[in-house]
Amino acid sequence: MTGPATVILGDYEGKASPVRSPAGITYLMVTLTPGQTWTYDAPAGQGVAWLAVSHGGLVGVNVVQRGEMAIFQGTGDIGLQASSDGARFVIASAIAHPFDLVTGYYSVRTNRAALAEGEARIAELRTRLPAEQASGQPPVFRG
Repeated sequence: MTGPATVILGDYEGKASPVRSPAGITYLMVTLTPGQTWTYDAPAGQGVAWLAVSHGGLVGVNVVQRGEMAIFQGTGDIGLQASSDGARFVIASAIAHPFDLVTGYYSVRTNRAALAEGEARIAELRTRLPAEQASGQPPVFRG
C-alpha cells in the first residue's frame, strides 16, 4: 500500500505489484474515508488516466458516482475528494496508445476487421456460459 492506494499493476511511489504487467501502466485500488482528499500523480509519460467508482463517490472538481467511470487526458495531478459516504475506486494511467483505435460494444481494436473478429469471439464465448452467469451487469470489482 501507498497511502490509501493498493498497487494492483505496475509500481507507484516505490511500491510494486507482484503481478507482472507491461511497462507503462499503473493500476491502483483506492479507499478514501468520508471527505478525505487524495491526489493521484501519474508516473512520468503516462498521459491518459481513467477511474471507476464501486462504492460511495467523488465530489469537488471531479464528480464521479458509484458505477460511473471518468477519463482524463494529459493527466498531471488528479485531485480527488471522497463524498460523505467515502469512496472506493480503481484508478489507472498508461502511456497513450500510438495507434488510432476502433471501439465496439465489447472491445477496442486497431482496425474494423480486428474489432469484428474480437466481438464475434466474445459472442461465441457467451453462448458457452450458463444463462445465469450471462445475465446482469458485471461489477467493475467487488471489494
